[in-house]
Amino acid sequence: MSIQLRSYAAALWLALLASGLAQGQSAPGKAAGGTIGVKLSSDEIAAAGIELAVAGPGILTRSARVPGSVLIDPDHIGHVPAKVIGIVIELRKRLGDAVEKGEIVAYLESREVADAKSEYLTANVNLELQSTLFDRERSLWDKKISAEQQFLRAENAFTGAKLRRDLARQKLSALGVEDTEIADLANQPGGNLRRYAIRSPISGRVIERRVDLGAPVGGDQDGN
Repeated sequence: MSIQLRSYAAALWLALLASGLAQGQSAPGKAAGGTIGVKLSSDEIAAAGIELAVAGPGILTRSARVPGSVLIDPDHIGHVPAKVIGIVIELRKRLGDAVEKGEIVAYLESREVADAKSEYLTANVNLELQSTLFDRERSLWDKKISAEQQFLRAENAFTGAKLRRDLARQKLSALGVEDTEIADLANQPGGNLRRYAIRSPISGRVIERRVDLGAPVGGDQDGN
């Protein structure tokens, strides 16, 4: 096997030419096309480390090995805080589990939540009573049967009851109780009043858990 190198092998040609002249040999002439060439055997090609390849477009890459650290983007980390004081009674997610925004990840048993729910239920029952009394007094007042003072007293009691109910509802919302749960409180068994759901603020995956079953959270506790 042999190959022919053209003018881009001039350095090799000159070296061979000088060697031939030193031995009294005459230099080969130029080819008809004005180029020169040197023939190499397969062994010579292998010894010189010459490789043949088709030239074409490609991607040049450069790599470097350096020390570094993998960090989580702090703008995509969400903590799940406990807005109330309570005891962890159920954990629904483990490390590595995927969660959706608003999904329940744990349940607490909280006296604080029970008191707030009871306050709302009491205020709601009182509002219904005062609403009934006010409607009756207004009907009597329209018929000129009841005195104006009694009508105004009933109206004032109804307004106060509505305000207390609204404040109790806002308190539950501030504690993180969902509107659907608030609306259904009257239909829930009494044992559920102390039960408080903790929901995920974002969608993602659990990468850390600082609490266990029975652990106290909220207030001065570190669990979240």
